[in-house]
Order: sequence, then C-alpha cells, then structure tokens
Amino acid sequence: LNLGIGLNTPPLGPVQFVRTDVADAASVMALQQQVVTSGGLDLLVNNAGIMIRKSLSELSPDEWQRVLAVNLTGPFLCSRAFAPLLRQRQGSIVNIASTRAVISSFSCSSRRCSMRALFQILIGIATHRTVARTTSAYSHAVGG
Repeated sequence: LNLGIGLNTPPLGPVQFVRTDVADAASVMALQQQVVTSGGLDLLVNNAGIMIRKSLSELSPDEWQRVLAVNLTGPFLCSRAFAPLLRQRQGSIVNIASTRAVISSFSCSSRRCSMRALFQILIGIATHRTVARTTSAYSHAVGG
C-alpha cells in the first residue's frame, strides 16, 4: 500500500523502530522520554496484539492477564503517554484492532474480549479529541 501516490506531501522523515513492552507503564514512559529527546512525534500506531488459542476453560489467569495487558492496556498507556506530543504537532493516532472484536471464536475468547474493550477506548479517544486525528482499522489473519 503506497499512500504517497498522487499526494502533495513531503517525503517521510527519519523513522526509528524501538522494541518496547507496551503493557509496562515504565517501559512506555522510557520510550516517551526517548521520543522527546529525539525531536517529537507525528504519528502513533497502536498495533501490538497477541492471541492465545485456548478456550476460557483452558486459559490460565496469567495468560488472560497478558492478553489484556498487551491488547488493551498497551494502547491505553501509549495513547496516554504520547497524546501531549501529538497535540503539539497536530499528529495522529492509528489504532489497529482485530476482527476478533466482532467475529466470535471458541479458541480466541480472551482476544475477542480485549478487542471489544479496545474498540470502546478508541471511541473515547476520538470523542474526547485526545489528538487532532484518530483512525481505527481492523486486521484479520489470513489462514490463521
């Protein structure tokens, strides 16, 4: 997907990828400080997500917590940490959720619950004008 075709936009500036545990508040805040020192932020893409293919009766409490931490707490922590930086530059948040939010599966109950809740957080971010622009998209694993 090439979003730059036919658009009168400047070339993409420097991009840096940093591995971060989005479920850990201290890790997200350390990343936020790194972004501040490197010059700011124009776009936040909340795309981290995990799925454990087990029924609710097979899923351990620790597995349940990990799915919620990554899929739900992660976008909350990142959006909260980076919204002030994005407001400064009229930046945007893009949230990627799974079609599991609307498609049921016996073996993916924890992911479905977390994606449904994430959808509600995304509505809140958009409704309360946390940043200039928010966009949400649903992804679906092919063959999975």
